Amino acid sequence: INRIGVSLSFGLGLIVIGLTLLAYLIVAFMLSPSMTGLAVLGGALLLLPLSAMRGRAVQLGEELTKANRGLHTTVDDTLGAIKLAKLHGREAWHLGQMQAMAVDLREHQLSFMTHSGAIRAAFQIGGAILLAGFLYLGITRWQVPLPELLTLALIFARMAPMVSSAQRQFHTWLHGTPAARATEKLIADCQAVAEPGGLDTLPTASASAAVAFEHVSIRYGQAR
Repeated sequence: INRIGVSLSFGLGLIVIGLTLLAYLIVAFMLSPSMTGLAVLGGALLLLPLSAMRGRAVQLGEELTKANRGLHTTVDDTLGAIKLAKLHGREAWHLGQMQAMAVDLREHQLSFMTHSGAIRAAFQIGGAILLAGFLYLGITRWQVPLPELLTLALIFARMAPMVSSAQRQFHTWLHGTPAARATEKLIADCQAVAEPGGLDTLPTASASAAVAFEHVSIRYGQAR
């Protein structure tokens, strides 16, 4: 649930950044449509190689969900068997299991942080190269007036970190989608086996002698 909340927060921030970038682009197009179009094309080409890394974010999110579930299961099993563990002297074994699950969870968290950092670094380096090329072409090839060029450069310099932040927020949002799917599945599973409503309105029967159960079975999912 915490991961879903973080992802939702980043998703809302992504919308805000998108609207701000749209305002910057409108101003830039009013100054120079050709230069702005070139910058947008360069930014799209810069984001294209990073699209392959977004699938990795979803994969890391699924692995983190499994690691979280494994840790919770281990803790639940350990607490449920705590008397037997004390009786048979298995405290060290249970502690080792919990430590192994905690280490696994931490490694998945670090993998996502490393992956996000690599994307951010790649985008910042690519953005700097793109901005330098933009200024070079504006001065040498198109002879854009200096005040107009500096204004465009300022706009694009402000947009670059915003696009980087949008990329990071989108990356985090993708990372949280497996948690949302797992929660939706949990809710659906609970609703599928929910007790039927209206039981409190059924008439109650009274027994004068005895109550007997014959040919009674219990079914839970596919088990009987």
